[in-house]
Amino acid sequence: MDLSEQIIGSLDKKAREAAGNASTALDNSKDAEGKSTDALDKAGKSQDKANAVGIKADALDSKLQTANSQLEAVDNKRAELQTSLENLAICNAPRVIPQWYKGKEGFADPLKPFARQAIVEFIVEPEPLRAAGSVEGALKEAGWTVKSIPLFSPSDWEKVPDGVEVHAYELPPPNPKQMDNWYSLMASARESEKAADKVVDFLQSYHWEAKRTWLLSPKTIPPDSVDITIGLYPANTFVVPRREGFRRGCH
Repeated sequence: MDLSEQIIGSLDKKAREAAGNASTALDNSKDAEGKSTDALDKAGKSQDKANAVGIKADALDSKLQTANSQLEAVDNKRAELQTSLENLAICNAPRVIPQWYKGKEGFADPLKPFARQAIVEFIVEPEPLRAAGSVEGALKEAGWTVKSIPLFSPSDWEKVPDGVEVHAYELPPPNPKQMDNWYSLMASARESEKAADKVVDFLQSYHWEAKRTWLLSPKTIPPDSVDITIGLYPANTFVVPRREGFRRGCH
């Protein structure tokens, strides 16, 4: 065999090897393409599942928000009901002032710095009578001097409003001939007003219906005094909404 035949034979062998390698590479490429297609299919399915999970999560979040809104509405209704019940209990609580002591502290301490004379007028009915006794007990405990004036006549009751009214000493018009005395009365009026305001605060702290008013009648209050008028227990109307088939009371 000459040299040219050897060269041709060698080239032919290399060509067949290259063709074989190319065929193998093509097969590998097709296999990789198939695997890539499978991976894409799986990725697509995974994405679909992820989308489905996202949709369910959004639906659950919406339901959760709805549930939270309903729960908040229930809490608001409960708070309203609790407030209504507390107000109803306060409005129907008896007018009494509990006596308590803790060490050197006592229930009447807020009134002690304003001790003076108090004129307590009250309607002679069981409940106002008890309320007047409770007020008198607190004032005396605080060092006040108390003068009680029971009102027996129904004609006097008509002039007394419900609840409690507190009046301070009212300063008379100035008298040019008695200016020194008038200045003293002016100081008494200021102190009486402070004491009257404190009595109102004290009674309101126990949820009594009490207010500061000014005298509209010829009645006068001595200097450095406070007038406390106790009327009937304030009327509180409770209305029950009418419902179909609802009956209350006796036949």
